[in-house]
Amino acid sequence: RHYGFLEQTLQSIAWLAVAYGLLLADRRHRRPVLRWGWRLLAALATLQIVLLQLLVNNPLWSRIEIGTTPLFDLLLLAYLVPPSIAFLFARRLRDMAPRLLAPAAAVLGLVLVFTYLTLEVRHAFHGTLLVGGGTSDAEWYSYSVVWLLYAGALLALGLYRRDARLRHAALAMVSITVVKVFVWDMAELTGLYRAASFLGLGLCLIGIGYLYQRFVLPAPAPGETGRTD
Repeated sequence: RHYGFLEQTLQSIAWLAVAYGLLLADRRHRRPVLRWGWRLLAALATLQIVLLQLLVNNPLWSRIEIGTTPLFDLLLLAYLVPPSIAFLFARRLRDMAPRLLAPAAAVLGLVLVFTYLTLEVRHAFHGTLLVGGGTSDAEWYSYSVVWLLYAGALLALGLYRRDARLRHAALAMVSITVVKVFVWDMAELTGLYRAASFLGLGLCLIGIGYLYQRFVLPAPAPGETGRTD
C-alpha cells in the first residue's frame, strides 16, 4: 500500500546492480536476453530515480526522515550509491552502441552526486527533516563552498585524465555557482558572508583560468610572440 522512499532507494540500487551484472555477462557471452535484460532494468531504475527520488519524493520538499548523522544517512543510499554504479556503466559503455548511453549514465551520476552534496549541506543545518525552515547566511554560503569544491574536484580529475567531458562538467558546475552567487547571495547574504562569497568565487575563477592556461590551452609555437598586426 505504501511504496516508501527507503524501499524505492533499495529497489533502485538492486535494479542497477543486477543490470550491471547482466551488462558484464552480455559483454562476455553476447546473448540477446542479457542485452535486453540489463537495458530494461537500467531504464527502469533510471526512471524511478528521476521521477520518484529526484522529483516526487525528494526530501527537500517531502517529509522524509533521512537520519540523524550527516554523510551516513538515507541520502547516501538514495543519491551516492546509485551514481557509483552509474559511473561504472559509463565506463563500460564507452565503446558500445548507441554512443549516447555512456554520456547519459555519466550525467545522471553527476546530477545525483550534486544532489547528494546539496542535501547533505541542508542536513547539516536542519537535521533529520529537510523540508521547511529558514535558510541562514551560513547555509547559503556553505552551498557555494561545497559546489565550488565539487567543481574543483571534477576539474582536477578532468585534467589528470585528460578528459574534456569532466572539464566541461566542472565548468557547468562553476556556472551554476556563479548564477547562485549573483542571484541569491547578493539578495540573501549580508556582511562578511556576502564579501566572502564573492571573494571566494573570484579566486576560484582566477584559479580555473590559470589551470586552463597551464594545462589545457596549447602553448605558442617557438618564435611566436602572440602579437597580431
